[in-house]
Amino acid sequence: MLLGGLDYRQPPLSLVIMRHACPVQVGLFLLETVSITMSQTPNQQTNFPQTAAAPKPRSSLLPIFSSTLILGGIVGCVLIVAVGLAAAGGAIAGQNDLKVRATQTATAEIGVQFTQGMQDMELGKYSLAVERFRWVLRVAPDYPGAAEGLAQAETALSQASAPIETLVPSSNQNPDELFVEAKQYYDAGEWGNAISRFQNLQAIAPTYREDEVKEMLYRALVTLGLQYVRGDRLQEGLSYLDQASTIRPLDDQAEGERHWAKLYITGRTYCDLNWSIAIDNFRAIYDVLPSYRDVKDQLWDAYVKYGDQLVAIGAHCDAADIYEEALAIRGKAEVREKYDAAAEACANPTPTPSPTPIEGTQDPGTDTPR
Repeated sequence: MLLGGLDYRQPPLSLVIMRHACPVQVGLFLLETVSITMSQTPNQQTNFPQTAAAPKPRSSLLPIFSSTLILGGIVGCVLIVAVGLAAAGGAIAGQNDLKVRATQTATAEIGVQFTQGMQDMELGKYSLAVERFRWVLRVAPDYPGAAEGLAQAETALSQASAPIETLVPSSNQNPDELFVEAKQYYDAGEWGNAISRFQNLQAIAPTYREDEVKEMLYRALVTLGLQYVRGDRLQEGLSYLDQASTIRPLDDQAEGERHWAKLYITGRTYCDLNWSIAIDNFRAIYDVLPSYRDVKDQLWDAYVKYGDQLVAIGAHCDAADIYEEALAIRGKAEVREKYDAAAEACANPTPTPSPTPIEGTQDPGTDTPR
């Protein structure tokens, strides 16, 4: 079992050292036992009858020698264990130091990649910036500014790769020639011109190479639609994707991008008209895809302005809730002040004064005299 980076299936290093070092102490203990046994009288060693021979005189140096050996063995064992423990502690400390250095190195590399990504953005190297920001988010998903940087880089990259196409008008009414024109534009990636030719062909000859025309028209509509919704021409992009969906259902990627673009456009449409609807649309995007375009800024701004609107009509409690949502996105000091003021007004509402009766008027609660 691994716990805290250590394998507890293996015995501790100190125990291993004890197992190898302390047999010396055990051997010395046996030596002492033998010496004590040898020093006993015959009657102490056994209960069997003994011969009358006198015991040999025991050397007086043996107990001293054996005791010295035992003491030296114990001291040696303790020293070995102490050295082993010190070595184990040093090894663990070294491992921890290596981990700390590795973490510091990784953190520094993340910062370098993020900084270089921002520099790539300034130099127009959007593709490289996208790769750098994606790497940072893989290593540190919560790294400040990385998600926003990736969204900006992807938007800039899509805009750079989708130049505005010049549409060439065509008055050709021959299906064969119109199909050839459409196919040439399609192969060249001039999607707008290809779309107009294929649609003209469908109008004058609906059954002409019908399946082939539908397939190429679908792909041209989806490709150009995605380019536009990823750039700044969202409404046009949605129009192309909607047209493609009448030919056959969009794939998951195209359908997802169409969904987010519709929510974003709806939110922008209702700004200043109905802040509640704008917030609902922006919030639907932010909860799932917070790096989408500038939805974070749009949602925060909608919360603040809606709170201001509620304060203006005296709905301080509702305003406090709205300001709190804004603070959860971005905790700016001026919004904090607005929240505190609204919360205070909610907790201590100003009493509404009772109307003062005008002298000479009749109390509406009394009966009219007959």
